[in-house]
Amino acid sequence: MNILIVTPKISRKGGIERYTTEIANGMINKGHNIYLLTSEMDVDIPEAKILKINLPQKPEWLKVLIFALKSYTQIKKIKKQFPIDLVVSNGSATFLADVVIAHSVHIDSIIKTNKINSTESKSLMVFLRGLFRYVWPKNLAINFVELIAYKKAKNIIAVSSEIKKDLQKSFNIRSSKITVVPNGVDIEKFHPNTLYREEVRKKYNVNENIFLILFVGHEFKRKGLEYVIRALPLVSNNITLIIAGNDSLYPYNELIEKLNIKEKIVFLGPVESNIEKLFASADLFILPTQYEPFGLVYIEAMSSGVPVLATKTEGPVEFVKNGYNGYFINRDEKDIADKIKLVMEDKMSNKMKQNARETAIQYTWENTIEKTLEVFKKQ
Repeated sequence: MNILIVTPKISRKGGIERYTTEIANGMINKGHNIYLLTSEMDVDIPEAKILKINLPQKPEWLKVLIFALKSYTQIKKIKKQFPIDLVVSNGSATFLADVVIAHSVHIDSIIKTNKINSTESKSLMVFLRGLFRYVWPKNLAINFVELIAYKKAKNIIAVSSEIKKDLQKSFNIRSSKITVVPNGVDIEKFHPNTLYREEVRKKYNVNENIFLILFVGHEFKRKGLEYVIRALPLVSNNITLIIAGNDSLYPYNELIEKLNIKEKIVFLGPVESNIEKLFASADLFILPTQYEPFGLVYIEAMSSGVPVLATKTEGPVEFVKNGYNGYFINRDEKDIADKIKLVMEDKMSNKMKQNARETAIQYTWENTIEKTLEVFKKQ
């Protein structure tokens, strides 16, 4: 098949961006011709035909709309120039796709985020911010593009069963139009590796007898970093938290000083490469996020033989099993501390690590690509 994949950005960083890279390479390896229509790209996919759309740097809401409109006209031109069999939108990026890969439902994420925020705080400011989210220009633009993209697509691939439910509820899309195909993981790259474990621990001066917790994610507030930090003094002294991600450190540095746990924290900032080494070095992965449509980082941790603590959001509910490969947690420091203790004290912790790895093996990119091709062939 000649497949045109439309997506604003292609990268090794970020879940949706990495998805494009994995799918494109997987399809090429199976003998399909791949065309990529994008505005940003920082990876090399030499066997794909790259087509570019120029976008303004700011504002963000305008970039969303311009990409949707420009891609609409570009797709028509590309189909005249090349023998395209199928147009695929990675996320709701364009109005003219045969298949849309639904990584999230934006309006539903706003509703759920507001609900969680109002539960965690009853302040007037939180309430007003919640109202503002509905009318924030970027959110309005995304919601508008999603509405048209999902309605016009012949088929939709949802990355989780919960996203399928959200699509049906928010856009009244019939069930038969939506196929659930989970994201994948590179089980060779993300693998239990004692050499990586030794290398990372030596680099950051973390002894083998220290229980090492890993947090990976941007947008620290939404991902719940505060609750992880607050949980540390409630656990033990024999613990270190490594944080990989990009956001303002100011409020967290202040909190760390207040709790007197500076020696237990390692801030790495954004990790551009070799993230698999970090996963292999950890004893536990924690991400108490508000909203997570799938959560590649959870599966990458599991593939590395690392149990996870996850909030009961869209993606993790499908692969996290309490006491088997990790635990579900609330965005609450006491609950997180209690679950950390369970993993630390569990005499079967090695079994939990094996279970995490065995869970991840069911989510290979090979499986994702095979199931995705089945949907593509329906057209």
